[in-house]
Amino acid sequence: MIRDMRGVPSTVPNRSATDLVIIGTNLLPLAGIVYGDWNVWTLLLLYWIEAFSTVLFGVLKSLFAKQGSPDVVGEREPLHELRHKRGGWRPLSTLPPIYPRNVPFALSILGIWASTILPITILS
Repeated sequence: MIRDMRGVPSTVPNRSATDLVIIGTNLLPLAGIVYGDWNVWTLLLLYWIEAFSTVLFGVLKSLFAKQGSPDVVGEREPLHELRHKRGGWRPLSTLPPIYPRNVPFALSILGIWASTILPITILS
């Protein structure tokens, strides 16, 4: 067990194997460019796919969120009436319910992606 200077055990677990996998995964595209036949556009495509899949994962996670935003004191936010839990819809019995108040937020994530990243991608 690692101890800090005060003699208290450290709460940081030994993550060296995980760190090596992350570093190796991030160096793979660089090795593909230096030693392989990859070009910059291939690398950009890989990063675009990774970013888009992260956005989709965030959208899906946001649909299943149970609690709303923290209360905003003194302000009226868009669609504030959807902040309260009103029950949900279960697409599968093994999944948690999808709450209607989360749909505008999930759509806004996709809207921001479509209005910023897609035009840049098309213009490239």
